[in-house]
Amino acid sequence: PTSGLDSYMAGHVVELMKELANQGRTVISTIHQPSSAIFSNFTNILLFAEGRTAFIGDISSASSFLSSCGYPCPPLYNPADHFIQVLTILPTDRDNSRQRVAMICDQFSQTPYAQQLAAQTPQLQHYNPGQSSPYSPYTVGWCAQFWALLWRGWLGVRREPKIVKVRLLQTIFTAALIGLIYFGQIADQAGVININGVLFFFITNVTFSNVFAVINVFCVELPLFLREHHNGMYRTDVYFLTKQLAEMPVFVLLPLILISVSYFLIQLNPDLERFLVTVGILELLTQTVISYGYLISCLCSSLPVALSIASPIILPLFLFGGLFLKNGSVPLWMGWIKYLSWFLYSYEALVINQWSGVTNISCLDVTIPTAQQNSTERCLKSGKEVLEELNFQEENFLFDIFMLAVLLVVMRLVAFFALLVKTKRGKCGWC
Repeated sequence: PTSGLDSYMAGHVVELMKELANQGRTVISTIHQPSSAIFSNFTNILLFAEGRTAFIGDISSASSFLSSCGYPCPPLYNPADHFIQVLTILPTDRDNSRQRVAMICDQFSQTPYAQQLAAQTPQLQHYNPGQSSPYSPYTVGWCAQFWALLWRGWLGVRREPKIVKVRLLQTIFTAALIGLIYFGQIADQAGVININGVLFFFITNVTFSNVFAVINVFCVELPLFLREHHNGMYRTDVYFLTKQLAEMPVFVLLPLILISVSYFLIQLNPDLERFLVTVGILELLTQTVISYGYLISCLCSSLPVALSIASPIILPLFLFGGLFLKNGSVPLWMGWIKYLSWFLYSYEALVINQWSGVTNISCLDVTIPTAQQNSTERCLKSGKEVLEELNFQEENFLFDIFMLAVLLVVMRLVAFFALLVKTKRGKCGWC
């Protein structure tokens, strides 16, 4: 913790560590060549040399032990500097240095305290990573990794309350603004156009707000993840799963606020069941969109690259959503794109939920053509005609829900395997 700090700041950091220790916490620190003032703050010390334990115990006993080995600390000399000099392998005198270190380590291993520690320490099974082994390379089990990473992820969310508050205020403001703009829609021809438009706006808003909220999750933390994973701290699947679970409460709450505030201001279908279905569709859409963000984040090694490719991929899916291009009106060789579009599946499901069973759409706002005028404006008198106008079918509702779930699962699985490949290859990604 004192690397790169001057003597004053290093001493201040160590004093804070000592205060934490006095509060009952266990503080373990690696420190190199501390000053005598800093060294005096520590209570216990562990000296390593050539991969062996040269001493462990009370800091006041370390000098006494080395004195018993024939290497007393000179008067008015920093004990830390003395320990380093005694245990260092000198390039100009390697043989004697190794013999000195081996003698000190052997003598410590014969002390009653060292033998007591050896009796209390379980024997570890070591293995060669290049060979097959029945022993796990991880320090703790799956459940312990899961709860530790889940807690760390949740703390990461809590440490940034301003971001959460800003997203909440942004969602409330957007919901109120849309509710006021589309306030009090009625079942007439203008209302059909407005309601269909606001339903597509919900999809667009959920897509872009959530994709760019998670697209940095894995690519930014990739160096830290690879280092900790290769050190045997946790598994890839545990890390991937806990990152999602830690952030899930926020992503569940935001679409709920969006639709709850604006739904009744706009006066969409008043049935409670229709409202709950709308909430469910938007929640499922949110998780699908987040899956896409995770996928791009796992495939790319840097945030700028991820941001540069995310939008171009979304654009064709957006156009095939059913509002700007009528469903089924594109050439066959491009028709396959719509099957990958969560815009289309969620828009069709929302429109079906809104207009299914509606039979009393007014035609009073339709201009009646005169003998000198030709009008191609069609009066949509029922929800079934609204669906036919968009080339949607009521029986596709469950299929739309199913396809959203399929896209959610498939994209998250591909994202996980992309992250897994990075751990196997030790590379940063394909883009």
